[in-house]
Amino acid sequence: MPAPVGRGDVQALSAAGAVLLDVLDPEEFSQAHLPGARNLALGHLAVDRLADLSRGEPLVVYGAGSECDRSARAARLLEHYGFEEVYDYEAGKSDWLAFGLPFEGDGTVLAVHLLEPCLCVADDETVATLRARLDDQVVPSAVVVDSAGIVLGLVGRGALTGAAPDVPARHVAQLDPVTVRPSAPADELAALLEDAGTPAALVTTSSGRLLGQVTGARLRAGTPAAASAGRRTRPPEALAATG
Repeated sequence: MPAPVGRGDVQALSAAGAVLLDVLDPEEFSQAHLPGARNLALGHLAVDRLADLSRGEPLVVYGAGSECDRSARAARLLEHYGFEEVYDYEAGKSDWLAFGLPFEGDGTVLAVHLLEPCLCVADDETVATLRARLDDQVVPSAVVVDSAGIVLGLVGRGALTGAAPDVPARHVAQLDPVTVRPSAPADELAALLEDAGTPAALVTTSSGRLLGQVTGARLRAGTPAAASAGRRTRPPEALAATG
């Protein structure tokens, strides 16, 4: 069976000379891919297309992310072709981009390029405290996250109207706000925000960890946010600040 690997393993294997094989379609590959990766879409993964590779050469296969099964199927197919050292980076490109690691591409603007900070609040923060912080930061909403940075909900000013001041903010939160992955192209984001009738979408990893937000204003400006690729939401211990 192909060996599952994480992003740290992929970095080490790549540095040691392993071949990174992106099995997404050419358009997806051209938008963004891991440094030095070669592209061979799963639908064209015929054995004769791999004639230049030794059967003993280590291969790291990846797709879009954990929700995509193409890397798992491609890795298994490669084993059937006789490749002896096959690794499946199941978390894929979405995971790689989410952690601000280097990537190559054709300049297509992605969510990871457009990240802006969010006001984050702990899940036990009260309505009174949150109302004061929204006023202080002059922002319309805050994201409720747990100690691991996982999104638990979104609280807008309207949800605070009439709420008891000592109630935890999570009790008035919208539990399923619009979220996108960091590899989503800007044109798809614009359509998503328009269809959802919302001014912003949260950018999260496939595990639900908050990275930031993408706003309609940024999309309309058409320019990447400053220091976007490496931006991080502030860790739980610093939730008092915008991050």
